[in-house]
Amino acid sequence: MDLSMRCRLPDDKYELLTALVQSCRQGGIFSYPNMLLQHESDAPLALVYVSVEEIKRFGLALYKVCRLSTSFHLTREGANGDRNALLTLADLSFCMPDSDELWNAPLGAESEVLSKADSSAAGRDNGDAKNWISQASALVHDGRVGFDWI
Repeated sequence: MDLSMRCRLPDDKYELLTALVQSCRQGGIFSYPNMLLQHESDAPLALVYVSVEEIKRFGLALYKVCRLSTSFHLTREGANGDRNALLTLADLSFCMPDSDELWNAPLGAESEVLSKADSSAAGRDNGDAKNWISQASALVHDGRVGFDWI
């Protein structure tokens, strides 16, 4: 661990992490419109819902790993400059995932889960970019400050 409470990864593991992030960025998988485009228009709603939620949760988990990781051999200045190689909040072009209650609903309760999802999402529009996590990045990140707030 360094003073920023980041885990210092050996070069091979850090390169693997940056390659994963680069691959995800190139594929645009953390873009809500791209998440929807992965499915045909007649795909079952439950399939689309679960797929989108999986990607959202994967994106946030990967962000946490990136947020807490740095290369073992980077200096403090180099680590701050190299942070662009890792996933940031600005990369997450989607709303927060639905509640764990919905996510952990029992198998076979698709219609109930989806009706709850519709009612819980009433306050936010997943397709509205103003509600995406990436929009919050400008509020919590200042390039002049070396400390990550989130």
